[in-house]
Amino acid sequence: MGCWSPRESFAVVKAAGGAGADAEWSAVIAPGSAASRFAVLCRGTTVAEVNWPLLGEHNVMNALAAIAAARHVGVPPERAARALGEFRGVKRRMEIRGVVDGVTVYDDFAHHPTAIATTLSGLRARVGGARIVAVLEARSNTMKLGVHREQMAPALALADRAWLLNPPDIGWDLPSAVAALGARASLAASVDELVKGLAERQPPGRSHPGDEQRRLRRAARQAARRVAGAEVIALFPLNIVLFPDGPLPLRIFETRYVDMVRRCMREAQAFGVVLIREGSEVGPAETFDVGTLAKIVDFHQLSDGLLGLSCVGQQRFRIRSRGRQPDGLNLAEVDGLTPEPTVAVPARHTRLAELLKSVLPQLGEVYEGFDMRLDDAAWVGHRLAEILPIPLPDKQMCLELDDPIRRLDFLGPLA
Repeated sequence: MGCWSPRESFAVVKAAGGAGADAEWSAVIAPGSAASRFAVLCRGTTVAEVNWPLLGEHNVMNALAAIAAARHVGVPPERAARALGEFRGVKRRMEIRGVVDGVTVYDDFAHHPTAIATTLSGLRARVGGARIVAVLEARSNTMKLGVHREQMAPALALADRAWLLNPPDIGWDLPSAVAALGARASLAASVDELVKGLAERQPPGRSHPGDEQRRLRRAARQAARRVAGAEVIALFPLNIVLFPDGPLPLRIFETRYVDMVRRCMREAQAFGVVLIREGSEVGPAETFDVGTLAKIVDFHQLSDGLLGLSCVGQQRFRIRSRGRQPDGLNLAEVDGLTPEPTVAVPARHTRLAELLKSVLPQLGEVYEGFDMRLDDAAWVGHRLAEILPIPLPDKQMCLELDDPIRRLDFLGPLA
């Protein structure tokens, strides 16, 4: 005896046919949409598309559940998707309160640091390099007690500026908790003082005499990065070797790298990825001198609320000199290395190209929809070097080689 209900599975996938696509219902999120646009698939077939104002993969999962439940009672998926497109969300969940002079004001009841980070991550993924000003009042019981004080600064790291209400009776040291944000954090003892402070600072959507000065300063910074053929870039030391055209998924949680990503987005810049010779990714590290520029191609909010990046390798470079910012971000003056010539894969190595053609589609989401240049010896060698389980120093040696045929000769016996 008993009562059973039909069961249907659902999942969010990054591309059609990727992980999770075997679920009865799946969603494929449009790149760069912060999950506000996605295709709905039922048993692998696209049945609807949703375009709505909500952000985040958790909302996509809710939408899939609603569409599946609605179809169970006779509502076609495409009709359900149209209805979701008219859904404006619940109160105080990224609720748009108005747009004035190009400034969009959101209201969100993010009541602890994890929720704050999740909200800002989704918003950053949507707006890219646009300016974000976060205004926060500690209203929940745990926030009033300072339970999450150590997570406050990291939670606000994706905002360009943060204003925090710091009343006399808060009972804990809020200024110290957000000290890591430096000049990006401002505190006010009352709501009136906070509003006045916000009003005195020119909103980002308005024209201001200082705007032209800021544009000139930005142009000067960009010009200063190229001196005598060299360029100054931010470095991201990692325990991997990034090759030209290679995929690089990243999970961003350190404040120095959140700030780096924001600057790269705003100024359309790449950053440098270099292999760690000695040290760790989260502390001081000695690196090799040759690395690869990484271009940010997409943003997404991870399940833990942190910012996820999808990057692709570009030009190789060699480090001339190194430096470090006060926040610990590594900088380097670099020379770009000449791109390798396009050379056909020799007949003796055609099996390597065929191997890639067979293996790459099986390696998960980062290689889905990959443009395969199987007749290009440099491209084939780079892909083999990045996927073969060889020691990191050998991968680095493959990166530093300028001869694509020599690279294939080295990798051939290992594949």
